[in-house]
Amino acid sequence: LCSDKAGADYKDDIGYTRLQAKLGGSTPSGTNIAITHVEAHDPPGSTNYMPDVANAEFTGKTFNDKSNLSTNPSPHATSVGTYFYGNSGIAPSISNIDNYEVNDWLSTGFLNAGIGTPDPKVETNLIQNHSWIGSSSGATNIIRRLDYAIVNSGFTAVTTLDNVASPPIPQLLAHSYNAIAVGVSDGAHNTGTTTFDEPGRIKPEIVVPIDATSRAAATVSAAAAMLMETAMTDSALTNALVPQCIKAILLAGATKGEFSSWGRTATEPLDETYGAGELNIYNSYHVLIEGEQDPSDTTNVLCLGWDLAAATGTVTSRYFFAVPPSNVMITFSAMLVWNREITDGNSNPTIFDPIASLADLNLRLYNASNFVLGSSIDSSIGATNNIEHIYQYSLDTGQYAMEVTTDGTSDYALAWFSQTLLVPTVVSVDVTNQYCQIGGNVSTGYTYVIEATTNLLDTNTWSGIVTNTPSATPYYYLDTDSTNYLRRYYRIMLDNDGL
Repeated sequence: LCSDKAGADYKDDIGYTRLQAKLGGSTPSGTNIAITHVEAHDPPGSTNYMPDVANAEFTGKTFNDKSNLSTNPSPHATSVGTYFYGNSGIAPSISNIDNYEVNDWLSTGFLNAGIGTPDPKVETNLIQNHSWIGSSSGATNIIRRLDYAIVNSGFTAVTTLDNVASPPIPQLLAHSYNAIAVGVSDGAHNTGTTTFDEPGRIKPEIVVPIDATSRAAATVSAAAAMLMETAMTDSALTNALVPQCIKAILLAGATKGEFSSWGRTATEPLDETYGAGELNIYNSYHVLIEGEQDPSDTTNVLCLGWDLAAATGTVTSRYFFAVPPSNVMITFSAMLVWNREITDGNSNPTIFDPIASLADLNLRLYNASNFVLGSSIDSSIGATNNIEHIYQYSLDTGQYAMEVTTDGTSDYALAWFSQTLLVPTVVSVDVTNQYCQIGGNVSTGYTYVIEATTNLLDTNTWSGIVTNTPSATPYYYLDTDSTNYLRRYYRIMLDNDGL
């Protein structure tokens, strides 16, 4: 379980406030998204797993107690519910909640975990939130059953890590391949890799700026509900409802700038502490609404988007895109996600024996010209995870290509996010009322620094004289200090802290 601390400004940090300012009353809020909330006992030793249904956070909600074991409200469930579907959260329109006690959910309530037991039940809701941790001698069976249920029923499952900044990764349920494992942005959670059912997979996959993993997971579940509502209201976005698409879109929109130590390699797609980075619903929403875009050897995709496709060992899928002239793509994030497949190894229909298989997909980024591949820029070719991730800074004007290959057959989701801006350029320096007025081409809505120097030969003498977020371009600034210098030179730089 987790503590009840949280950052008061988390909505700002995850891009929700920015999205709400842009969309106003059209901001998705989880309307018509039915969800499942699974909880352990709080306090330990009790049978309390239901949220406090009388709490004002839950006015207008319908709770369906699927386990029928509760006696008193659980403070932990109330806290998690507040961030998942509470009236002050980011998905306040979620109104239909199925509630399970964890042991009942693991057994006959849903998962039917064990040897010689039936397959998991069918989930009719779109999201399951699991803000609990545990261990079991049957952990492999449990993880494989969850992975099977995610694919079979088509729901997104969100799991959590422990609030301890040391290994090992909890067996239940963070070891799942097909769920989304969540940590916290300050890194105060288990870090490292999985220890069984293919050791070495990186967890968490995403973090949230809340200092309790349980509520961080609930926030990711709420963000998933926002995306699902958007996808349900546009038939062209329907494919985004599948769990690998929701996962890819959330992870592609995650930000890295909060973490000076964030890193990945060609064989380790995620950071061992921060995963893909910090949840940013503003970014992920815009990835979603740019729409599903097919691979093509003759047509560029947009600079944001996603695709749900099938990969085979004989087909290479390429997604070409272009950075326009006088622009620079300051960030580019591509996320490839596919599910682990689980089949039943027992011919007896009343006994489910989960057998696992995982295709090995790879993601590469190339320079390109006229839809012909050029030099390789980056690759994500790990053999352990069912995620591949490429992240790049400062792609210059030109054409590029993402390439998806595989050694087998698997459906996959590819999502990509980028920020493309005009190259900031000083276009005029005029005298106005004896002062120098600097004019520059910029991209509105981003923060820039005008820097000045009196010595072009010494790069260390450049210093910022003003930082601003222009609402129009060209952007003009009157340097009232310019009369103090015999000569002064200017340049405009993007302020990375303002991204």
